[in-house]
This record gives sequence, structure tokens and C-alpha cells, in this order.
Amino acid sequence: MKGLLLKDLYMSEKYCRVFLLIVVVFFGMSLMSGPGFFLLAYPCILMGLIPASLISYDEREKWDVYSGTLPCSRRQLVSCKYLVGLIGELPVICITTVLYALGLFRMGAFDPRAVLVMAAAFLLLGLIGPAATLPFMFRFGAEKGRIAYFAVIILLCGGSAAFGSIQVSGVGENALATGIVMPQTGVSLFLAVLAVLFYAVSWRLSIVFYKKREL
Repeated sequence: MKGLLLKDLYMSEKYCRVFLLIVVVFFGMSLMSGPGFFLLAYPCILMGLIPASLISYDEREKWDVYSGTLPCSRRQLVSCKYLVGLIGELPVICITTVLYALGLFRMGAFDPRAVLVMAAAFLLLGLIGPAATLPFMFRFGAEKGRIAYFAVIILLCGGSAAFGSIQVSGVGENALATGIVMPQTGVSLFLAVLAVLFYAVSWRLSIVFYKKREL
């Protein structure tokens, strides 16, 4: 399992550098323009799609076939992708949350409850991408699963952009940036539990699908 993780981390470093570059650019834009929802949400969405990209590279290089000769189970192969997703996603979510908190502080609107809600929202956005995409890719392969991949990108990015454009009458700043329109009581816990539950169910489904798939 350790070897599989190292292999995927090396592949991420080699093939997914552009993901990291885009994340850094969006972080910089957020620092300059304030805590806009889309600027902070997009890095979380993007990092969550790295495991799907790794599956595409694996199939292109026939790794999915060669791995059958190694002393590793299909459960381990699937689990590795989900773990790599968490390894890449969680630090980005933490940094995003800090940037959001700094933005609120600079605006004089800092509220710890709003920060917790947004941290949970970023967690949900980061995990829902791979959770929705990976079962399709493990069931149908990278080529057919690519439909789900692009559908998730469009839906998440479009939804984040639309959600982040909500304005409150008489308020000059983005409503989400100031934490005005988001109910705070219990929301952070609900979103966090929903994200973890969705990811766990997806993980289990991917294992079941990949075990039944003929390579």
C-alpha cells in the first residue's frame, strides 16, 4: 500500500503540477481581491479532481492491467486513489479557510462561526467532486467515466460562481464573503458530516465496482 501511495504521489508531482500552479494563482487573486467565494472554492474543487486524472494516466500506460501481476488487491488500488485525494485536498482546504478568515478580518467582518461554516462548505466542495466521479471511472473506465468528470467540473464551478454572486440589497460586498446570508447554527457540522459520508459511500462503491470490472 505504501508503494502504491508513493507511485501516485510521484505521478501527481509529475503530471499535475499545473493544478498546483492554478491553485497558487487563485490564492493570490483571493489575497488581492478579498474572500470571494468562487476564488476560494475553485482550488478545493480542482484538487479534488486529481485522483480522476491519475486514473486516466494509469489506463493510458496500462497500469490497470500490469497491477494485476503485483501482490496488491483491487481494494488497495481503489483506496490509494481516495487517500491521495485526501492528502492533496485537506491542506488546500485549510489554506483556503485561513484566507477566508483573513479576508473577513481585513473587512472588519470576522466571525468564527462564519469561518467554520465556510470551512465545512469548502470540505464538501472538495470531496463531492471525487466522490461523484471516481465510482463511474472505476466502473466504466477512464474514457467513459470522463463524461462524469466533465459534468462534475461544470456543475461545481457553475454552481460556485452562481452561489458566490448572491448579493444582499444595500450591502456592497458579496453576501457570502461577509457571512450574512448563511445560517450558521448547525450548518458547519451538517456540511462536514455530509461531505465525509458522501466520500465514504463513494469509496465503498468504487471498491465494489472495481472488483467486478473485467480488465
